[in-house]
Amino acid sequence: MNISRLRGIGALATAVLCLQPLWAADLAVPPAEPPLIWKTPSGIGRFLSPDDPILQTGPAVVFAAKPDPAFIRNVAASIDKVLTLLAEKSSLTDTQYYEDGIWHCKTQAQPGGWPYCAGPAGMAAVLWKWRQEHPETLDAAAKARQPWLRQTAIDTFERALKDHQKPDGDLSDLGSSHRDFFTIDFITTYLLLKETLDEPTRQRWLSAMTRQVEFMMQSGDLPNPAAPGWKATDGWYTNGNVELSEAEWLYLVWQATGEQKYKELFELQWKHTLRPIRVRWKGYGLFYLQMPTKTDGSDGSAFVTEAGGLPGFDREYAKLQLSLTARLFLKSHDARALRLANLLLNSLLPHLDQNTMILDATYGSRHSTLTPFSSCAPEILAWFGGRSDLLPMLPEHFSKGVLKPIMENAELNNSDPDKYRSCGFDLGALLEADLAR
Repeated sequence: MNISRLRGIGALATAVLCLQPLWAADLAVPPAEPPLIWKTPSGIGRFLSPDDPILQTGPAVVFAAKPDPAFIRNVAASIDKVLTLLAEKSSLTDTQYYEDGIWHCKTQAQPGGWPYCAGPAGMAAVLWKWRQEHPETLDAAAKARQPWLRQTAIDTFERALKDHQKPDGDLSDLGSSHRDFFTIDFITTYLLLKETLDEPTRQRWLSAMTRQVEFMMQSGDLPNPAAPGWKATDGWYTNGNVELSEAEWLYLVWQATGEQKYKELFELQWKHTLRPIRVRWKGYGLFYLQMPTKTDGSDGSAFVTEAGGLPGFDREYAKLQLSLTARLFLKSHDARALRLANLLLNSLLPHLDQNTMILDATYGSRHSTLTPFSSCAPEILAWFGGRSDLLPMLPEHFSKGVLKPIMENAELNNSDPDKYRSCGFDLGALLEADLAR
């Protein structure tokens, strides 16, 4: 071997030894994730970064405004009218009526139909609570109706537990993922009525909720810190609206029980919903269409994915996501929920006809349709989220976007499950907003 070659090998060895600490340092830092980009008909979506404010806990948002009293009285009167139409049997052949804890309608017996009927029960509970808090509204007719409102809400959920809860706590008889719509109205009704419930009922309802949490952790539907791997921090990812439903529900279970483990589960579920593990759930989570400069997200827009085939932006389901997030903000004062609600709303406003309050939800990842903009979010964000720019649209939005489709469904006996759900998630939520102030 010649001398020059030996010198070259020695020089290379010296270089390697000198560089080794630098290599070791590089290996200790994981490589940065490349941005995940999702193309949609509404623009390019960019995946949420791990340091985004929407993932960081912070101080609670202080509510600064309040709803207009005349507006709220109109909401209460409208709820009373809808409940009458849904509950009273107008003839022997009427398929739409309430009896013995069941809101009968043409779709009630179909798979997945029952949970939506929790909406009117939740709406009855919030009307009862609102009138109790506003005794000046209790004329003779309203005073006579109060016992019916409360008992109807109680009997609906008692009947559901009797007919659908399995011995292990599973409520999947209530329609698989649609069960989450039921559980939100259920725990909301508990929180509204808990001071008036007898102790056995309180314990039975809390037990039903906590056993359902345990069942869903064991089945992988919720994060399970005791499980290995992805199940510990994520659980399954169904769709954005389902994951947000489960997040809101876990937060309310924490409110109802006061047990910190449910708050910790909520935190895991929140992060899983918006930024699930990329290796397993690539393409799922939150994607920005417009990055905001404000922490509250009011100058940005984003979507949370829904998957029919590939995950993407579905404006019809984003409307449901928006209602869920606005209600979570209302009940939690959480700045992260406010940011998400603003982002979701702003992704929909360019597609909203504000004269008709019809949302263009065509070419979505799951649905392609035109739909009424039936979400409680504009009112909640205008009243409590600092969105004064939304105030001018509220009268038309309520009358055409929220009330009209619910009222038509009740008047025409259409038995549309989504309109039953909207009774609690949207119309009832506006009275919840007045109570929240």
